[in-house]
Amino acid sequence: MRKQILLFLFIFSTILLSAQSAADVFETRWEGGAQSRTDLTESGYFVVQHVLSDVDYNSSDDTFTGKLTTTFNLDGSNYITKTEIKGRVNIESASCKISHSWTLREDQLPGGLYWIHEDISLTIYQDDEHSGYYYLYGQSESKYYDDEYFLISNYPY
Repeated sequence: MRKQILLFLFIFSTILLSAQSAADVFETRWEGGAQSRTDLTESGYFVVQHVLSDVDYNSSDDTFTGKLTTTFNLDGSNYITKTEIKGRVNIESASCKISHSWTLREDQLPGGLYWIHEDISLTIYQDDEHSGYYYLYGQSESKYYDDEYFLISNYPY
């Protein structure tokens, strides 16, 4: 618990020192991806790309809304789902949780596959290689293995 509090104080003191508010940090475009295990691919993983955009942060209760676009490439074809999300930041633990509100667009997946929209628990980390930028790292609720993850960054690669 002490380490979590120290991590929180470090992250948010950095935000304050760089004149960034939590809204300034969250109300940016976030990009990254996720990996989960499967027996259906040669690599043993499903890999998707994520873009979190149109984020609106509410400083009064540390919640946010936005749009999460997920792209899944299978055999050279891209399939996309776009959902409205809501999230809550836990300042004390430097973490957040993202939940899907509703689906805006969803391509039909082939071969009996289907989209899963689960809650995602994330830890907020400062990007040591890019001052003033952050990344969110964690897992969705059904992931249990260390090699299954969700990772997005607000650094504009």
